[in-house]
Amino acid sequence: MPPTPKKQAPSPSPSERDLLATAAHALRSPLNAIQGWAHVLRRSGELTEQQVTALDAIDRNTRAQAQLISDMLDGRQLPPKPAVKLGGARARDAPKSDWTLAGKRIVIVEDDIDGREVLGRILRDARAELHSFSSAADAYDYLAHTQARDQPDLLISDIAMPDEDGYQFIGRVRKMESELSQPHRLVALALTSYARVEDKARALRAGFDAHLAKPIEAQAVIGAIIEALGLKPPAPPAAPAV
Repeated sequence: MPPTPKKQAPSPSPSERDLLATAAHALRSPLNAIQGWAHVLRRSGELTEQQVTALDAIDRNTRAQAQLISDMLDGRQLPPKPAVKLGGARARDAPKSDWTLAGKRIVIVEDDIDGREVLGRILRDARAELHSFSSAADAYDYLAHTQARDQPDLLISDIAMPDEDGYQFIGRVRKMESELSQPHRLVALALTSYARVEDKARALRAGFDAHLAKPIEAQAVIGAIIEALGLKPPAPPAAPAV
């Protein structure tokens, strides 16, 4: 007899998908701070073997958890958690990045204090000049009262914020630019735990130039900023002569 085909799980309804997206947002936000601060600790100096092993475990499990959340949103069957081999990692210097944002003024809008602080630390390490705000209202007030010559080069905003979310905020920013006939359009990145394809599309429609999903990876964020600003990333080191 031919094998009985497996029954596929029914697709979630729109309301169920919205509920899953809300749950995923709540789960991704803490991962953002965990992964971000792990990156900062790696850059803090020479690490012991135990510290390297601990940070490797944090990175590995943060990525695994983020993937499980994505699978949950996509309705894929969750795989069994594989056994993790713990190797004897050697003590090493924290990795250093040659990518720099020196001279670039960046505004951060993030209501979560842990997420705001870790993103600020990553960008300060890249030598950016920062202005951080916990609400869209405060950030808008800053932008509205900053002279043209002092306007920031880039805006990074969360989406889910109380009182005024990121979609409403960027809409007001774009309206202000149009009304004031500002010569330069502010480059804006959405950095959010809403990571579905439709979330990215909505962010771009609202007025953002790019969409980045939490949890963040430092190099990915800096790379996205460099690309959005049209900067040239540093050339890779030349291969040693044979």
